[in-house]
Amino acid sequence: MTITNRQKFWLAVNIYHEARGESMEGMVAVGHVVLNRVEKKKRSAEDIILQPFQFSWHNGNVFPPIKDYESFITCTLAVEDLIAERLAGETLSGSDHYFNPSIVLPSWAKKMKLIKRIGNHDFYRE
Repeated sequence: MTITNRQKFWLAVNIYHEARGESMEGMVAVGHVVLNRVEKKKRSAEDIILQPFQFSWHNGNVFPPIKDYESFITCTLAVEDLIAERLAGETLSGSDHYFNPSIVLPSWAKKMKLIKRIGNHDFYRE
């Protein structure tokens, strides 16, 4: 899988909005979910991230601003760690969904396999 600078940017934006308060492991895990969907659906990271109603920060055509630049830089570092893990064969066991159980318990979770809890997110595989 080739990841362009544009794809790295969208991964960092998604990680920023979905997991900037998490540990590096948690931020990287969110990136794995996107890349697992990329591989499964044969689409770009940008296409997966911008698909409506896939990630809570981007529902429709709304793009909230990045206000915490230090956190965004950390998210770009998480993308680099993500790429290194992918090159080493790590995929977070193919996890392609996650959610924060203290905020929501989606109905789809009952039909999926819980892979791992990292910080505030539970990671699942279809």
